Amino acid sequence: MLFTATICTNNYPRFTERALVEACGLIPSFVMNIGQDQDIVEGLTEQYGFGTLIPMVGKIEGSICKSPYEEGSDLYPYMLLTTETADLYIYPYGIVSIVYKDSRDTFITRMD
Repeated sequence: MLFTATICTNNYPRFTERALVEACGLIPSFVMNIGQDQDIVEGLTEQYGFGTLIPMVGKIEGSICKSPYEEGSDLYPYMLLTTETADLYIYPYGIVSIVYKDSRDTFITRMD
């Protein structure tokens, strides 16, 4: 799947771009290997290879992953992958959010 990557250095000014890319692990390559006409969640599940991706609760405000729990911390993305159909944000702890452009539906999961 074709995408444009934006490294979110503004969220982590003490880290180099290389460090942020490395923090994303294999997730960008998983996205790259999704078929162009394949659903993103289906493609990520296939590429990940550890069974069904489990949806997480939470919401995306702008690019911030907001925790639904009072004691939870907001997460700021390491990287944004922009595809034709969705924006994928990669956060610390292997958290990934997919925000579909047409419907604004969101899928949040962990790929650690």
